[in-house]
Amino acid sequence: MLTPQETHLKIVIFFLRYIKGMTKHGILLRHDKIINLTRYVDVDWARDLEIQQSTFGMIFRFCATLMMWSSKLQPMVVLSNT
Repeated sequence: MLTPQETHLKIVIFFLRYIKGMTKHGILLRHDKIINLTRYVDVDWARDLEIQQSTFGMIFRFCATLMMWSSKLQPMVVLSNT
């Protein structure tokens, strides 16, 4: 069984405030039998050999609707001691 933490609650509150603020912008939410909030995260660990920086990306979906996405080049260089 999952054990939600305070961080999870903060994310849910963030999205509920976001959705509340977007009601005038016409966000269309599909009606599903199950209401869920899903976050997908991926990191490309320094694939670019010239700059050796990682790219971080994530998306949030509420029900079947994409609510937010982000992609960012990390500001630090990845070092390895292996």
